[in-house]
Parts: sequence; C-alpha cells; structure tokens
Amino acid sequence: MIDRTPYFTPNELFERAPLGAIPRADVPGKQAGKIGPVVHVGASTGTLRALGYVIDTYPCIVEVVTPGDIGVAELIVSTDAGVTFSDPTLTDPNALVNERWDYEVGITGIQLQAANGSGSPSSFLLGDTWTFTTTAPAYLINLCIALSALFRKWACNTGQPVNVIDDADKTMLCHLGRHWLTSDRGSVPTAWVELGKSAMAYFKLESLGDIGLNSEPDPNNFVFANYERTRPPYRAGIVSRFH
Repeated sequence: MIDRTPYFTPNELFERAPLGAIPRADVPGKQAGKIGPVVHVGASTGTLRALGYVIDTYPCIVEVVTPGDIGVAELIVSTDAGVTFSDPTLTDPNALVNERWDYEVGITGIQLQAANGSGSPSSFLLGDTWTFTTTAPAYLINLCIALSALFRKWACNTGQPVNVIDDADKTMLCHLGRHWLTSDRGSVPTAWVELGKSAMAYFKLESLGDIGLNSEPDPNNFVFANYERTRPPYRAGIVSRFH
C-alpha cells in the first residue's frame, strides 16, 4: 500500500515558507478551505463574522477580555480550540468604516469582522465567545502529500521506510512547495526559485548517500544480518610443497 501520510500540514507549509505580501486571495485563492457557522455564546449585541481564504483546519474561539464598543473592546483569538490564545487585541476601527473592526488572524487566511450593536457603548460584553471551525482545502492537503511522496522517492535508497524527517528536510520541502504554489501566479521571486533548486540538489545528495539522512528510523542504525559460512573440515596428511 502506498503511504500517503504527509510530513507536515498546510499551516506548517506557510509557517516554514511564508508568502510575504502575496494575499490569500491569490494563494490558495478560490481553492481555499471552508468556514463553518459562527456560534455566539453570551448577551453581546455586537456582531462578529469570519470570512477569508482559509489554508488549514482551525477550531477557532474569539473571546472578549475587555468590554466596550469597537475601539475600546479587546479580544483574544485561539485557532487550536482554546489550547493557546493570542495576546489581547484592541478592536481598532477600520479607517474607511469607522464602526467596524477588521482583523487578519496570522497566516491562517481567516479575516474577522466585528461591528457595534444596539448595546452601545458596550456592544461587546466581557467573557462572550464566538466559535467556528474551518476545513483544510484539498488543494493544499494534496500538495503536502505530493511533496512527502517525492521525498520518500528520494530517500528510497536507504532501503527503509521514512516515518519522520528532520527540520532541515521539512523546511526545504516547504520551500519547494512554495515555488510550486506561486509558479502559476506569474513571476516567482528569484530567492524562492533558488531555494527550491537548493532543496532539489540537497535531496539528491541525500539519495546518493553523500549526506546522512537524519530520519526515523535512522538508516545509520540499521544493522544488516551477519551471514557466516561453516569452515571446511581440517584434512590431515597435507604436506606443504615448500616443506
């Protein structure tokens, strides 16, 4: 059976190989993940929406930690179901829409929009939460699977399965993935092209055994079976010709 397990997620791909100023509307663009319904718990009259071009699966929680209207209220955001939260973020009003707050959640592609409600000047009440879950786009999942399969082909000369790869190999695979992702946008930054070429050259050296493959299982710890032949029986009566 072919192993289709990816070595990294789409989120890690973008963490290791950031897209800089390229907007998520371009990558992943129309092939972005989906955002589920936003569920509000509490009595706040202010509204919060989630939209954007999502790159991965995120169970999100947005919580009010400082009550008030837009411009006063502070929110914290979690993308891992509440395991970790961001620092409190002030709801700075949008420069064009004075009573609306727009906020991009890291590299996720999620865009939050909040607006005051009828409860002004306390549209957002302390402790209120909004939760929603996103899905990862098949486009990016399949890219991570393809990159991982490519690495397994490079590493096949070790004669062993490769379950876990090190950070260096993972980062170089992500650099290669970034090149693939942005190549259909037109011009790819020269530095990204060179990083992709460097990754290919490095993986070739690994496949040839010129660079050690730091993986699990470790091929350097692989011990081949020791085969021994029985020695021929001693035969007496042989006289050396040089005696």
